[in-house]
Amino acid sequence: MKNRLHSFVHTGLAVLAFFVSMNLFAQAKVDKEALAISKAEEKLEAQRLKLVEIKIQIESADSLMQAGENLEADAKTRKAEARDEIKAIEKQYKDDTKGLNKAAGSKDKVAAASAKTELKDITAKYKATLKEAENKMAAADKDISASFRMLEKADKKLDMLSDKLKTTEQAYKDAEKALNDKKEGKK
Repeated sequence: MKNRLHSFVHTGLAVLAFFVSMNLFAQAKVDKEALAISKAEEKLEAQRLKLVEIKIQIESADSLMQAGENLEADAKTRKAEARDEIKAIEKQYKDDTKGLNKAAGSKDKVAAASAKTELKDITAKYKATLKEAENKMAAADKDISASFRMLEKADKKLDMLSDKLKTTEQAYKDAEKALNDKKEGKK
């Protein structure tokens, strides 16, 4: 009877150990699944944040592109205005000096001296106003060059970000699928 009791207790302990270990195993499996789902959610969130960051960078590149286009249009307008201004200044100078050049070569010394002085004053004013117009044109040319650099930089950035966006979107979809698979119990 002692052997039987001992055997019964031993069998009972074995069964109890079996159920406890099965319970622990089931609990460990549930914890592993919960951990896997948690990690999959973290990966999905990380990919979402990458997408947001890339979209912000794309907006920045778009803004740079727009600023470059605006600068280019404005600079071309200013350059055309400066070119027209230079033509007008040169025409005015030619008209103003036409009669004075004849008078400066006159036999009347007083009239010739007066014409030369007036010609000198007109030429000085002409050079000053022409220099201002040329500076405007140079500034417009400089802005056109800057706009081309801005547009080129924005275009390169957009090309790079476009590729990066495609890759990150695919990684996001993969992470989303992995999370859904884990939630459904697939491996």
